[in-house]
Amino acid sequence: MCRAIVVCDPFCFSCSCVLHSISPLQDEVNEETVEEVILGLVSQLGEREDSVLCSDVRNNLFGPMEFSRRDLAALNIMRGRDNGLPDYNTVRKCHGLPVAKDFTDINPELNRTDPVKFSKLAELYQSVDDIDL
Repeated sequence: MCRAIVVCDPFCFSCSCVLHSISPLQDEVNEETVEEVILGLVSQLGEREDSVLCSDVRNNLFGPMEFSRRDLAALNIMRGRDNGLPDYNTVRKCHGLPVAKDFTDINPELNRTDPVKFSKLAELYQSVDDIDL
């Protein structure tokens, strides 16, 4: 049985994906397996991080939106709530970070360069304590 690890964005059909085959996929990680994965990861360009779900994930993951009104982001938030994930400030406290008192405390540097993101958060949530992970 031959299995493969795809080390590129499966939703980006225009990228040249690097496919490393591992035959058969082992339960143990060995030096050769790790080397193949690392080679795959370093041989492609990374995309710039953003805070937006791409349209393929948002609209086509569960089929065309006209037939399925399932929203992946909303499902993930609800799944976290159902499984008892704590709110943002509780996690900050657990990691020894100061509690965020307002939205600009989340990332002051990013707030200086892109304050629109934090004003959108303030529109969505009444308080920093309401932010889901």
